Amino acid sequence: MNMRIKLSRNIKSIMQRSAFTALLVCAGAIHASDYLWTGAVSTDFSNAANWLVDGVVPATPPANEDSATGDIVVLPAAVTANQPALTGDQALRGVVIEGAGWTLTTGAYKLSVGPHNIGDNHLR
Repeated sequence: MNMRIKLSRNIKSIMQRSAFTALLVCAGAIHASDYLWTGAVSTDFSNAANWLVDGVVPATPPANEDSATGDIVVLPAAVTANQPALTGDQALRGVVIEGAGWTLTTGAYKLSVGPHNIGDNHLR
């Protein structure tokens, strides 16, 4: 009987650790947002209405440079009439430029790009 109880406790402990590990793995699956520039309302980089995340206008503009959860800005293949202009310093995880002809106006502001740098579609 004692062996059965001990075995039951060991199995319970293993299951709890497995569930916790699965939770950590799932939490690690949370990744950066890809912000697709639309320039729908202006050239203002900091206006969330100029971006789409998963086809929806996000609540906030891109502004996270964290190497694991940071934001990646995507300038699509089709260049928009309203090209992005910084209205303040920006820090991002990466910038993907899918087409030619883009101009990113920085003015007096600084654009810092984290570990995924600036490049084509191979950054993601």
